[in-house]
Amino acid sequence: MKKGKQRIAIEIKEPDTLEGILKIVTKGWLSSKVIIVSFWHNVLKRIKEIEPEIKTGAIFVGRPVDAVSLAKAAQSELLCLKHKFIDEEVVVECHENDIGVNAWVVNEIEDIERMKELGVDIISSNYPDRV
Repeated sequence: MKKGKQRIAIEIKEPDTLEGILKIVTKGWLSSKVIIVSFWHNVLKRIKEIEPEIKTGAIFVGRPVDAVSLAKAAQSELLCLKHKFIDEEVVVECHENDIGVNAWVVNEIEDIERMKELGVDIISSNYPDRV
């Protein structure tokens, strides 16, 4: 990990938790240190209405046909995909559209190395020391 580049990822699993999470996150320094991710893309749009400076990531199951358009529709800076669905094409397309790529959950060394080679922006792992 690059010093100073780490962020805390907070996943919104239920839409009704948004207000409470934003109250905590917007206190002090925390809003610049978090990325809020969710499968609930309407919640991500709501975050941008309330706190536009908070970074967000749209999580997808599988790999949508037009993931970039969906991430843009959610007003997200990140496309969050399971690492098995990430290839050079998706990384290039995202980067051409100013969208970062978050690979999750990458635990095996060979998968971590592959994600680094592809140029993903964030590698989410249960073993950050391996990253």
